[in-house]
Amino acid sequence: WASYNAGPNRIRRLRSLANERGFDPNRWFGNVEVIAAEKIGRETVDYVRNINKYFVAYKMYFNAQRL
Repeated sequence: WASYNAGPNRIRRLRSLANERGFDPNRWFGNVEVIAAEKIGRETVDYVRNINKYFVAYKMYFNAQRL
């Protein structure tokens, strides 16, 4: 999701910076998102957070339908 909004090369660089600073480069929330917010601002961070909210909501809805 982040690559769609900010571009794959930029996210690759942010993941590398996250790793250098001791964050997990393979986890967005609480890791790469921290670096992204510092380096490129809130737009991509907010975009990913919103998409994740929709994902969780749909997942909960469809899981409830199975019961």
